[in-house]
Amino acid sequence: MVVAALRRTSVAIGCAAFIAGPALAQAPAALPGYNAAIGESSISGISSGAFMAVQFATAWSSVIKGVGVVAGGPYWCAKAGGFFSYWSSITNATGPCLSGPPPGMSSFFAKADAKSASGAIDSLQFVRRRKFICSMAITTKWWHDRSPMRLRISIATLGEANRGNLYYQTTIGAGHSLVVAQDPPRADLNECKASISPFIDQCGYDQAGIILQHIYGALSSRMPVR
Repeated sequence: MVVAALRRTSVAIGCAAFIAGPALAQAPAALPGYNAAIGESSISGISSGAFMAVQFATAWSSVIKGVGVVAGGPYWCAKAGGFFSYWSSITNATGPCLSGPPPGMSSFFAKADAKSASGAIDSLQFVRRRKFICSMAITTKWWHDRSPMRLRISIATLGEANRGNLYYQTTIGAGHSLVVAQDPPRADLNECKASISPFIDQCGYDQAGIILQHIYGALSSRMPVR
C-alpha cells in the first residue's frame, strides 16, 4: 500500500514537472535590430543552396533585391508539395534537377502562378524587377547544364526585356564550386576545375564580388583580412 502510494506520488510529481517545465523556462531573448533596409536583402547559394536561393527569392520576392545562383536551377524543380511527396521530391532533386534532363518549364510557371494567385508566395511582378546572376560550372560532368539554362529561361520569361537584370556566366571554366580569386593560393582550397570538398575553386575570379556588384552596383574597397 505504501509502495502504491509512493508510485502515485512520483507519477504526480513527474506530471507536474512536465507541465510546469515549459512555463518555468525563460523566453528566448529577442535578437537585436541592425536598422537594415529589408528591401535591400539579397540571397545567394551554390548547388542545393542555389536552388534554395531561387525558392526563397521567388517566394519572398517583395523583399529580395537580387539573387546569386551558382549551379542552380528553376523554382519548384523538386516539386515538393506536401508530406506525401517527400520521397518523390528527393528523387526529383537528385534525379532530373541534378543530372537531367530537367522537366519542361510549363509546370514550373503553372505552380508559381498558382501559388502567387493564392497568396502563398509574393506576386511574380516583383520577380520581374529583381537582379539575377546565374553561373554554371561548365566543366562539371555530373551536373546537368540544362538546369541553369532552364533557370535562365524562366527568369528571362518572367523578367522585363532590356533591363539588364539577368547576367548569365558560363566562361569561368570552374568545377562544381564557388570560385574565388585567392592570391597567394591556399592549400586547403581547390584548383580551378575541381569538383570536390570544400567546393571552393581558385580561378582568379571573385565570384562573390561579381554577384554583389551585379545586385548592388559599385562596391566599396575590400576590408583587410583579420
